[in-house]
Amino acid sequence: ADLGEEADANEACCLAFGADALEERDTSDDSSCGGGGIGGDGDGDGDGGGVTTVMIRNLPVLCSTEMLAAELDRSGFATRYDYCHVPWDLQEKKSKGYAFVNWASIQEAFAFTSEWHGRRSVCGMHCKRALNLKPATWQGKQKTVSKN
Repeated sequence: ADLGEEADANEACCLAFGADALEERDTSDDSSCGGGGIGGDGDGDGDGGGVTTVMIRNLPVLCSTEMLAAELDRSGFATRYDYCHVPWDLQEKKSKGYAFVNWASIQEAFAFTSEWHGRRSVCGMHCKRALNLKPATWQGKQKTVSKN
């Protein structure tokens, strides 16, 4: 793989999640999560304008919600998300190849995205295409649950 292309893809992904705003923000205490701007209020409910819900694309079709949640937990994210869902095609008996994860804050969403975007292996399976993470259309647990 061309490292330049990979770096460009990671930069584009980080910009979508507001990495510049996160880097400028003092995150040393919880009070920095408050207020408006790109980060919103940081409480994961999706009402402050920040990205807390991430769509993961290019998952292996045999990866279930339970498998993905276990992988998130093993990766050190066990207490950092409150919703994980892999849509399943009941007729085909396989996933649709994507998932939604809602994070406790924009900082958690960014940390996850920084670590997982571009991965080629998840749930003990090789991915045909690198994982592609992007902000979900619906932000916040309540909105995401109601749409899935």
